[in-house]
Amino acid sequence: MSRKRKIPVVVVERLPVLSIKNIRSLGLLDKVERYREMPLQLRVHSGLAQSINTVRVAILLDDDHSYIRLTYDLDGEPVDYRIRLARLRSNLGRGGWLWYFLCPGSKRLARKLFLYRGRFVGIEAIKGKIYHQQVLSRRQRAHFKVIANLSKAEQIIKKNNRKYLKPYYQGAPSRPCIRAMKAKATIDRLTEFFV
Repeated sequence: MSRKRKIPVVVVERLPVLSIKNIRSLGLLDKVERYREMPLQLRVHSGLAQSINTVRVAILLDDDHSYIRLTYDLDGEPVDYRIRLARLRSNLGRGGWLWYFLCPGSKRLARKLFLYRGRFVGIEAIKGKIYHQQVLSRRQRAHFKVIANLSKAEQIIKKNNRKYLKPYYQGAPSRPCIRAMKAKATIDRLTEFFV
């Protein structure tokens, strides 16, 4: 008989996420203004006991100490705290900068923070975490893989039906045409799997 887990299981995909990408898309990381404040909508899974609709994000950009201030209501109680931001040079050779959160739980750099037990923390600070893929059976994973392959093949065929696409180049089928033929063969093979 297997042992019971002492730590409750947390499915990572169901947690609300705060990411650098979302903050950058709002224009909060631009160095135009030193202090900016703006509301941010989070996606929340309906099965969560914690209910958050809007997080108010305020960012202070300074050369020495940059931080993000989060204010939100969690189950009717106001929460207000700061998370440090770190700026590191990009290793892509373009001379740009990359922003990171300094996780309050693990003190590591993170691009995404997850709402866990009322606080936004990095993935390393979440105990008992699992991903949705780990919960599925082998057969369910195989079905999801087939569906993903079907949608990918349909996208390739859609892309091939562009207006000015040449089906042949110097008498031979062009690369997009070959990709579309392979995608059609994949769809035929996978639809036989379901029938």
